[in-house]
Amino acid sequence: MRKNIAFATVIAITLVIAAGCAQYVWYPVPVPGGNGNNQSEDIYVISEGESIDSTELQNIIDNYDGIKGPSKEKPVEIPVSEPLKIAKDFTFDGVKLVSENTSGASSFSMRSAGNEEEPIGIDLSSSTGDITLTIKNSTISGFGYAIKSNKATGNKEANGTVNGGSLTLIIENSDFSDCFKGLYATDIKDLTITGSTFIKMGTDAAGEDVVKRSGSAIDVNQMSAGGTITITNSTFTNCGSTKGTTSGAIKVKVRGGSDDEAKDIPATNVNGSLTGGLIIKDCTFSDNRRDVVLGTSQYASTGNFKYDIQEGCDIENNSLNYLILTGETSYGSIKDKISSYIGIKGKAESEVVLAVDEPIVLDGSFIFENITLKGNATTPIGNSETPYGINLNNCTNNVTLTLKHVKISNFGYAISSNKADGKESEGDGGTVKGGSLTLIIDRSEFSDCFKGLYATDIKNLTVTNSKFSNMGEAADGEDVVKRSGSAIDVNQMSTGEIISITNSEFTNCGKRGNEETTSGAIKVKVRGGSDDEAKDIPATAAGKLSKLIVKNCVFSDNRADVVIGTSGYSTTDDFTFENDLQDSQIENNAVKEN
Repeated sequence: MRKNIAFATVIAITLVIAAGCAQYVWYPVPVPGGNGNNQSEDIYVISEGESIDSTELQNIIDNYDGIKGPSKEKPVEIPVSEPLKIAKDFTFDGVKLVSENTSGASSFSMRSAGNEEEPIGIDLSSSTGDITLTIKNSTISGFGYAIKSNKATGNKEANGTVNGGSLTLIIENSDFSDCFKGLYATDIKDLTITGSTFIKMGTDAAGEDVVKRSGSAIDVNQMSAGGTITITNSTFTNCGSTKGTTSGAIKVKVRGGSDDEAKDIPATNVNGSLTGGLIIKDCTFSDNRRDVVLGTSQYASTGNFKYDIQEGCDIENNSLNYLILTGETSYGSIKDKISSYIGIKGKAESEVVLAVDEPIVLDGSFIFENITLKGNATTPIGNSETPYGINLNNCTNNVTLTLKHVKISNFGYAISSNKADGKESEGDGGTVKGGSLTLIIDRSEFSDCFKGLYATDIKNLTVTNSKFSNMGEAADGEDVVKRSGSAIDVNQMSTGEIISITNSEFTNCGKRGNEETTSGAIKVKVRGGSDDEAKDIPATAAGKLSKLIVKNCVFSDNRADVVIGTSGYSTTDDFTFENDLQDSQIENNAVKEN
């Protein structure tokens, strides 16, 4: 696009008589605000050391297709005192946009009058055309919303609308930091982020949450027809408020479907979609409240969209059908409802407690997330008065149980999946019920239980970034089986695969002071082989595991850190033990002595 920029050229003709030759020398007049012959007519080029007064910025944006500094390593710092309003294709390249945090600097009035002074960096909200914004080799920091493209006007009650226009946004090799949101958009056509970093996103420029529940690096609240969001080779660190209930590094929601009961979105012209879906590949996430948040948690899902997200992300998938709890609730009051949900999730700024007044009996896959399970269940274990928490003992299906951001305390067996029915000495030989358990424990805490887990049917067990403390006593302070209280006790009697326990802590686990004790932080035994002489297991027990992995864990003040095999009887089967436990107390009863 060519600009109506008047180039005035003064032609000075100097006749130089030297050796009979004449020369003509041209002196160009510099473009106002530019740097003379460095200035292109489409991109406003800034030389190293040059500055732009904040009052000139909007004029430059109105008359050029972009602003270009020397490089990312030597960006030109541009103070922003008023939102940069963009309504056409534009590029920022090699610049550093910083907030001057001037009073009245934006229309950032998201929830209350007290938040209206938070600054916006780039504002595309008033644009009604399709535009492409490119940010590359640049740094943006200190804003409320670094980039805002909110096309929603009014709400259902006010019969609001969604303004026309859609945004194609390209972020390449750029750094965002110290903002409440790096991006907030309701009209993404395509979003592409490559090779960029987002650090400490989720608070406003002054360090306080603006909307406590939703600070994020990327927040797409899609209310129009969109295409694809692709985020690759980028890093997200310390994003999302720990107090927030929907905050995270990356948030993607599609709004306005018939099942969206929200009152804060327009009633008309809402047709959110992402036909190409969400793609997240080769990214690094650390210390975020959540890595990825899908869907809206306050209201019903509006419509699924495809997503392809790399393994290892901490995903909060609100597009699935959770039972949402906002305050302390007894399990007995909701147990008849949970069969229609995939899981139970707590949603509030403060801790949400599910008081387990009777065992949570499951016969299918289930998820507990962002909630505290506090024990006072009345059903005992065996002849003891010690209560169950989650009970899968009679489940004969293959199930996956997931605990994410869960605190669980004051149980006998916090999780029990004991499929042993009868034992050899009873005459009928006993059996091991069908079904196997895949258990995922992530960023969770167990405390003050006799056993955190007791299972005879593990298919896969994965424990990451979790803590176990004061495990080995019954909830009332008495041992159930005096010799075997532990944080994790796998007494495998069926065919399983891998147990992996990484980046976790075990403190004061296991019962001391008993000569017959086999307790410890982690206990793994494989049972039922031809050399297992035990009379307390079914004759049909045929346990198998391929591998136990314990790495990057911290152990302190445990009776034993890892107990392998059974000490009372001969070993039944070998499995591979991978560990980096240089100084830990390992009791390996699976090793045969000559």
